[in-house]
Amino acid sequence: MLSPQQVADRLGFSREHVVALLNAGELAARKPLGSSDWRIPLATVFAFEERSRRAGEMADEFSRSLDALGAPLE
Repeated sequence: MLSPQQVADRLGFSREHVVALLNAGELAARKPLGSSDWRIPLATVFAFEERSRRAGEMADEFSRSLDALGAPLE
């Protein structure tokens, strides 16, 4: 289990951004009974990294497809 700061350090985000991801449901976490601190399973972080990697690959492929079609640069 990781803290939001540990996840932020791993992902290269601010702690505040990680908390925003938690609140948006992009990262699964829990608050232990009697605590106000988030605890984030490492598997959740790995899954987020994989989703981000796949999204980047899809965006790159889409961009290459547009280039092949001769779409104008913006």
